[in-house]
Amino acid sequence: MVVTGASRGIGRSTALRLSDRGLTVFATVRAELDAASLEDTSEGSIRTLRLDLADDASIQRVADAVRGEGVEALAGLVNVAAAPGRAVPLEAVTRADLNDHFAVTGAGTMVLTASLIPLLRAGRGRVVNVGAGVLAMPFLGAGFAAKHALETMSDVLRVELAATGIRVVVVEPGMTRWEDVGSQNAAYDEALDLGVAAAPESERARYRRSADTFKRINARMLDRGASADDVAATIERALVSRHPKARYHCGLAQRFAALLSRIGPTALTDRVVRRAVRL
Repeated sequence: MVVTGASRGIGRSTALRLSDRGLTVFATVRAELDAASLEDTSEGSIRTLRLDLADDASIQRVADAVRGEGVEALAGLVNVAAAPGRAVPLEAVTRADLNDHFAVTGAGTMVLTASLIPLLRAGRGRVVNVGAGVLAMPFLGAGFAAKHALETMSDVLRVELAATGIRVVVVEPGMTRWEDVGSQNAAYDEALDLGVAAAPESERARYRRSADTFKRINARMLDRGASADDVAATIERALVSRHPKARYHCGLAQRFAALLSRIGPTALTDRVVRRAVRL
């Protein structure tokens, strides 16, 4: 089993959960400290690999390392890793903002997946991609666009690989608490501040008001949202269920958003979002 983005949050909880189940887990991280922490917590049962999804050579090293451990078949690949970045209004977005997200979340994830498909085919394994959900939020356009690209590629991959026995599943988690909620919230606040600073001066006050509202919403949702282990449990279910769904929506907020997108007119959805974030 390979799990990406295991430094913290959903990826870390998923790697630990699958390891506790007795599976051999290769977990990818960006930093050596994260690798040491995960190996200590798992008492050495998880094998960590350094991975930069924006670097094809790094992706190839991970694929080679898995094969180098004598692995001839994979039961699953869980793609959690996503790019960080500033929460910038799209009228102020730059090519660098978009490249940062797409190079990792979209292109990097799919290149890694492609490199492991021979092992997944041998094991009739599963690919579980963590998406973003249907309700795209202001300030998060670049990140959501990359996640939606990943979800679209997941839909295509599910059809292309169906005859091989590989199942492809998307899990849409919504707001999820990491191990250190304080640091998580501070990171979200900083991303919003950076985004507001990039906005046109004439619009900055409007975006500042909305970002401040967004911060309060984030704080409330982190208090009430699912824990990373709750989402990891859903991922585990997607991996072991005899008949997995194409998509899993984690938590009431995600289920409500999915329902709203299906039955509500776009104008209503837009109004709900604008009112929520005061735009």
